[in-house]
Amino acid sequence: MTADPITTLLALMPWLGLAVFSGYLAAAALGDVQHFIIKDRLNLFGFVAFVVLALPMGLSLGEWGIHMGVGLAVAALAIGAFALGAFGGGDAKMIAAMGFWLGPPALLTFFIVTTLAGGVLSLVLLTGRFAARKLGLPRRPRWLRKIMRRGSGVPYGVALAVGGLVAAPLTAWYPQSSPF
Repeated sequence: MTADPITTLLALMPWLGLAVFSGYLAAAALGDVQHFIIKDRLNLFGFVAFVVLALPMGLSLGEWGIHMGVGLAVAALAIGAFALGAFGGGDAKMIAAMGFWLGPPALLTFFIVTTLAGGVLSLVLLTGRFAARKLGLPRRPRWLRKIMRRGSGVPYGVALAVGGLVAAPLTAWYPQSSPF
């Protein structure tokens, strides 16, 4: 007996959501490493993708509302942190979009893992920049030369992506079974 196509599509929605969320995080991290920018349109995509996919991914209306509330609260905190100079505008918008996706069960894990990943990333960059001062900057690729320059920032989108990927299994929408 074969499953009805609608049932099959609905069963695959959490996997589609996971793919979209993971792709969003990867694109943001890569853009931040290459250009020290997380584009506004990418963060807007992250937010809109959650709004559109959340219910088909299996969140109830109540859970959707809770995720929206958490996302708005995280957005307010991120805007405040940006205003204080804690991080860049793209980072603040990415954190806000991730607040919508992750919701309450995964948020604490996200913040802890992101903080740890940011610390490790900073240590790696400090070590690499020290070595680059002693040995010379790499010629290629250009993004590596740029990131190894003394005084360059930290592409914190990488730490945010790591935190999001580690926290994703704790969310209400994360796929609970294999599609195969």
